[in-house]
Amino acid sequence: MNATRMCSIPCTSSRLARWTTALVVVLAARGASAQEKPPTDKAVQKAAASMRLSLVGHVVTDFNGDGTEDFIGACQDQKTKAVFVCRWAGAGVPKLVEKFDGGGGNKFKSLDAIDLFPPAEAKEIAFEFYGDNPDEKIKRVRVYSGVGKTREVFTSVIFRSKDKDKRPQWERLPGVITYGNPRPGWYFVDENGDGTTEVLVRGKPQLLEIARDDGEPAYLVTGVKEKVFSFVGTATNGKYVEQEGRAFRDFLPAYDLAGVTASSAWVPPKILAELESEALAAAVYAASEGGGKKVPSTKVDRQPYIDPVIDKDLSTGWAEDQKGVGEREWIEIDLGGEREVHMVRFVPGCIKDKPTYRRFNLPHKIEILLDDDARTFVNLDEPGRPLKPAVAIKQIGVKNKRFARQVLVFFDGKQKASKVRLTILGAKRQGRDNLTCISEVSVH
Repeated sequence: MNATRMCSIPCTSSRLARWTTALVVVLAARGASAQEKPPTDKAVQKAAASMRLSLVGHVVTDFNGDGTEDFIGACQDQKTKAVFVCRWAGAGVPKLVEKFDGGGGNKFKSLDAIDLFPPAEAKEIAFEFYGDNPDEKIKRVRVYSGVGKTREVFTSVIFRSKDKDKRPQWERLPGVITYGNPRPGWYFVDENGDGTTEVLVRGKPQLLEIARDDGEPAYLVTGVKEKVFSFVGTATNGKYVEQEGRAFRDFLPAYDLAGVTASSAWVPPKILAELESEALAAAVYAASEGGGKKVPSTKVDRQPYIDPVIDKDLSTGWAEDQKGVGEREWIEIDLGGEREVHMVRFVPGCIKDKPTYRRFNLPHKIEILLDDDARTFVNLDEPGRPLKPAVAIKQIGVKNKRFARQVLVFFDGKQKASKVRLTILGAKRQGRDNLTCISEVSVH
C-alpha cells in the first residue's frame, strides 16, 4: 500500500513519519495479541473442576516450537482417578484443547519440560505416574513431543511385586550395602555430548557376595546394568529406540588422585648412582659460582619412583628401600579434598611379568588408614571379617597375569577422607633384593 495515496491533502515528510510510526505501533499491537498468553493455573484449576478433573501438576513451556508458551497440565479424573497429560488454551475461561494418549495409572509423580533433542526451542514433556494391580505396583514414564504433532516418543514401565519374598535379592537379603541407587528407574543424559539426550533405564543390579569366616556373607551392590535408548529419526517423526546390549553403571568408579607420597622409594642402583652424581655436580658448580646463590641439595628426588603406584599402569609400581621386608614403610594417597571412601584397591607385588614378580617381596599384612581416625587391617592369609569400618575383603585375579592378585577392601560407604595411607605390616620374602613392592593403588 502506498501511504501517500491515503492523504486527502498533500503529505509532508513529518506527517508521513508520524503516520508510519502509528502504523508500526498498530501492527505491533496486533502481533502481540496474536501471541496469546497461556492461561493461569488458577484459571485452569477452575475450568478443570467444572469438568470433574483435578489439576495435579503443570508446566508452562513452548511445547511445539512455534514461539509461544503452552500450558501443559497433569489432570486426574475425579471419578476414575486416572491421570493423564492435558493441554489448555484460551484467555478468560481456558479450554481443554488436547488430551495426550497414554495413561494407565492413578497416582501422579512428576511432570517436567526437558530438552532431549533438537530443536532446543521446543521442550519435551516427561510424565511419570504410578498404578497397581492385585500383585504388583506399576511405575510408568511417558515422553511426549509436540513438534509436527503431539506424539509419544518414549515409554517405559517397571513392575514391582507386592510380595516382598518375590522381590530381587538385593531388596530381600539382610544387611545389603548399596553404593548407588539400584532401584529400577530411568533418567535422561547426553552420553555422547552430541546435543541429543539418551534415555537410560536402570535395572538388574550387580550383587556381590563375599564369604566371611566368622559370620554371614557380606552383600554389596556395586553397579547396575542399564538399557540405553537413543533418538532415531527427525524432530517431526523420530522416537527413542533401544540399542543392542546394555550399559553398565559402576557405583565404585576410581577417583582422580591429586598425588602420592611415601616413606621411602627404591631406585635401581645404576640409575641412583647417576642421579647422585648429577646432583653432586650441580651442587659443586653452584658453589663455585659464588655470588650468594643457593646451592641445590645433593639429595636425589625420588618422587618419580613413587608416582607410578597411582599411574593406572600395572607394569610399573613402588618399592620401599629400607632394611628388612619394609615393615612400617608407607604410601599415602592424596584425594584432593574430602571424598567418600567406598573401596580401596591395591595390587601386591611388582607384576610386570613373572621374573619381576618373583624378584620382589609380597606385602600380605597391610594397615589402611583414612585420614587419622579410621583404620582397618588386611591379612591376606586370613581375610575373613575385617576390622570396621571395612566390611569385606575380596581377592580377584588380574587379567592376563594368572600369577598375580589384586585386593579389594570395601567400606560401609559412610566414611569420608582426604588422604588414604597404606602401611606395610608384613611381607613374604622372595627374590634376593628383599624389597617389598606394590604395583598399583586406587581409591573408589
